[in-house]
Parts: sequence; structure tokens; C-alpha cells
Amino acid sequence: MPGGGCRGDIHDGTAQPSATQTIGSRQWEYFEFTCSISGARPVNYGGQAWETHLSDAVVAIVFIQSPDAAFDSTILKQARDTLELR
Repeated sequence: MPGGGCRGDIHDGTAQPSATQTIGSRQWEYFEFTCSISGARPVNYGGQAWETHLSDAVVAIVFIQSPDAAFDSTILKQARDTLELR
């Protein structure tokens, strides 16, 4: 990715969830992506996120990791399932 940017569910300034799930009265959207930042010290990372909307706000649980790291997505699901929104 010359110049940096993201690809996957988030790319070119747009976000398209790869999955949705309704839990209680909340609809959650799931995103998976990899990004790079170019420069003197380039950075590459991968991410996973669950997001829901509350009136005029967005709540997101985001995990960022090395793109080569194995990540157990059940950790992210547990965080989402135990989040209490009031």
C-alpha cells in the first residue's frame, strides 16, 4: 500500500461490515482490516472491531495487533457481549 492506508472492511475512506449481529436491542457490525502508515518508521497493523450506534453516538470495541499475530476473535466477542450500555 504505497503512501499508507487500509484494506479489508475499511478502505479508501469507507467502511463496509463483513458481519452483523443483533444482541438484545442492539445491532452490532463487525469489521476486519489491515493498515499501513508510511514514513521514516513505517507501521503495519491488523484490526478487528465491533461497532453499534446509540442515537447520535457510536460505540466501538477495537483490537489492534501485528498483522502476523494470531488473534482469537472470541476475546473480542466476549468484550462485546459483556459491554453494558446505559
